[in-house]
Amino acid sequence: MHTEQSPITPEQEIACLHAVIRARIRYYQNQIKQIKKERIEGMKVDVKFIRELIIDAFSDIKALLKQGKFLKVLVGLLLVPLIFLVIMLLPLLDRMDQFWHKYRNLSRLKSQLKALIKHPPQQPIPLENKSLLNYWRSYGLDELGSGVCARDLLKDWLTIMYGQDVCDLVDVDDTYEKIARYQGKAMSDYYRGKTKVHFYFAPIMHSIIGKVDESYHHRRLAVGTQLIE
Repeated sequence: MHTEQSPITPEQEIACLHAVIRARIRYYQNQIKQIKKERIEGMKVDVKFIRELIIDAFSDIKALLKQGKFLKVLVGLLLVPLIFLVIMLLPLLDRMDQFWHKYRNLSRLKSQLKALIKHPPQQPIPLENKSLLNYWRSYGLDELGSGVCARDLLKDWLTIMYGQDVCDLVDVDDTYEKIARYQGKAMSDYYRGKTKVHFYFAPIMHSIIGKVDESYHHRRLAVGTQLIE
């Protein structure tokens, strides 16, 4: 994590690692809170569908009785309550499935959080090409997405590596909003069904970090330097 003219010091590298740990802890805590707040809403039984199903079933039974097919009538009479029972159980099974997924996700996140707090990494990842984007990928920070935790971490890294002036100049939140609006506008016709053209964008954090690397990685920083557009 360095510029060619202003290499990052070991102390700065450790500070960046600590920022990663803080960001991940915050991310896991936020995810756990969010999952706990999620409501379990089971599948709703369509009463109209059940009524029509029963009416159709008894119509078929009447038709079979007229044809003298008593064995098929018997089978039908046995199947109707079984089918009805399965339909009534579907909401319960769906709720159980949602509870299981919620429990599994909570358990996974709690385990990751506990492991990170108990055994945090002690040494930065060694890289030959210490660009900001390479570090971001090597630490697996795409896991954070582009939410508040990811953006705050990038601000911390910028402040540690380049100083507060550059962090303010980059304005991570504003840059994020501009890229998000651009991508949304580019995809608006596709989502409205006006075109079949679908654009695939790099993760927003990669775009922001790429701009930072392009602008600051290979030259000495100075107050008032503008981002290369």
